[in-house]
Amino acid sequence: MRLKHLETGLYSASESGQAFDFGAQPGNVVVPVEAVTALFGLALGGFWFATMVLFSLLSLAGTALWIWMLVEVLTRETDADNNRLVWLLVVLLASWVGALVYLLARRPARIRNLGK
Repeated sequence: MRLKHLETGLYSASESGQAFDFGAQPGNVVVPVEAVTALFGLALGGFWFATMVLFSLLSLAGTALWIWMLVEVLTRETDADNNRLVWLLVVLLASWVGALVYLLARRPARIRNLGK
C-alpha cells in the first residue's frame, strides 16, 4: 500500500511509501513498515542470541561432564569383569548421555562398593 502525503504532514520513512495505515485520516496513527520490521528484528535477534548463549553453555557443560567421566572411568574404575572397558565404551560412544548414565548409575555404586 502506498501512502500519500497526508494533510497533517506525515510521511512514511521509506522511499517506496509503504506503511501500515489505519484509515490514513488526520489524527490517526501511521506506522512505517520499517519501524515495525526493525522492532520485530530486534526482538527476534535478542531471542536467537539468548538461545545461542544457552545452547553454548549447555554444550560446554556437556563436554566438561564427558571429560570428567572419562577421567573417572580411566582412573578409578576397576579392571574386574572388564568394567573399565565397558564403561569406557559407554562413555566414549554415547557422549554426554553415556557420561550422565555413568554419573547417575555406576559412580554411586562404585563409591559405595570400593570407597573411591
